[in-house]
Amino acid sequence: QHGEAYCAELRTLLPPAQAPRLADANAAFALVRGEDPALWHALFSEDDFHPSASGSYLQACVVFCAAFGRVPPSVAGEPESLWARARYRSKMPVMLDALPTLGQLVYLRAVAARIVGVSVPDAEGTG
Repeated sequence: QHGEAYCAELRTLLPPAQAPRLADANAAFALVRGEDPALWHALFSEDDFHPSASGSYLQACVVFCAAFGRVPPSVAGEPESLWARARYRSKMPVMLDALPTLGQLVYLRAVAARIVGVSVPDAEGTG
């Protein structure tokens, strides 16, 4: 709600071509919490504060949707490939069980689209 108020105030100050876009990752996390509490827990790393791979993916999707007005490209192939070159993974063994499944990635991408108000192409579905 604070984000919406901030954006509303900015809209009065900026020209229409510079209208602010809200990337409300908190709302996305809250939506997951309401729909899938087990997955919501998986959005956080072991310290219950920082985002896990799933949480980082959800945040990235929200920002992408807000910045570009569309969903990011769908994940094709092996979901693990998204983290194959991640900096934090380079010195640690890859824990495949801690990474989201393809179905979870599809769902999280759809959550981001719902929060930002963009459509997921029909051919891709929402998981």
